Parts: sequence; C-alpha cells; structure tokens
Amino acid sequence: MTVNLQGILQQPGQGSSYWVLGDLYTFKALGEETGQVYALIEITVQPQNGTPAHIHSHEDEAFYIQEGELEFQLD
Repeated sequence: MTVNLQGILQQPGQGSSYWVLGDLYTFKALGEETGQVYALIEITVQPQNGTPAHIHSHEDEAFYIQEGELEFQLD
C-alpha cells in the first residue's frame, strides 16, 4: 500500500460539486488520491430528501452531521 504523505487540503467551497437527486455532493477526497482506501464527500441534503436506500458490499460508510437530523434505515 502506498500512503500519500503530501496530504489533501480542501477549503470550504472547494472540490468538484454535482447536484444528485436534489442534493449537493462535493467531492473532497477521491479514491484515486488516497490509494483507493478512502473517499470523503460533503453532502448538503435538502429537507425531506436524502440518498435512496442502498447496500455497500465492500465499503464502510460513516456520517458526520453538522446541522439538522437524518433518519437511517439499517439492515
């Protein structure tokens, strides 16, 4: 495994942004930049919206909620 010792710094508002199903996705770190071990995406979720139900078969997923509430369905 190769580790990027340079680091990745993304200021607020930086990164590639796309509207997906009504929510704003900003890609802060991509797998290509982290040796395929990590990705970081900032998502601005609109009220009563969010990512549709889905399954990750090989990845872990974590959330850091800065404002508001989200409802999750597990298993």
